[in-house]
Amino acid sequence: MHKRVVIICDGQFPKTEYPRYLIQTADFIICCDGSLKKFIRNSVSIFGEERLPDLVIGDMDTLPASWQKKYADIIVPEGGYNRVALEMLNERIHALPVEVRKHFVDVMFNMLESTGVKTLSELNAKSLKSLITMIKTFNDLDKKEKELMLALTAELLNFGMASPKYFEESIE
Repeated sequence: MHKRVVIICDGQFPKTEYPRYLIQTADFIICCDGSLKKFIRNSVSIFGEERLPDLVIGDMDTLPASWQKKYADIIVPEGGYNRVALEMLNERIHALPVEVRKHFVDVMFNMLESTGVKTLSELNAKSLKSLITMIKTFNDLDKKEKELMLALTAELLNFGMASPKYFEESIE
């Protein structure tokens, strides 16, 4: 099952039918900073009732303090993205069958190890070179492992391109 995510940036809010349709049919809506005001203002005409986005991200420089306080439960302040993303990723990894999770982690560590870096900071500093090395390592995987890694990565990122049954069959 595919998930549709819409990210609404500050600026002119969509007035034409197709972008509004994409917003209306989205599974998850993210507003960037001040776009929250415009989203709420337009939500009744899109959804038939006032609706909040699922998340608001940004540095909050264009969102009044009163709004920041009122909607604090859906705001992820600048710098908080990594924490939220890691929590979501961790939940999804732990939902995988144990053997599938172990296999995925083993292959992922082999790919990371191929870069030769020793710390995450070093991986970040050499990001382009590390990414190229990881892609080369990925390309050396056999077809079945490539498919598994792609399917698991897509599933973990919540795109739902493959079912858990596919993962179990792939490692047998």
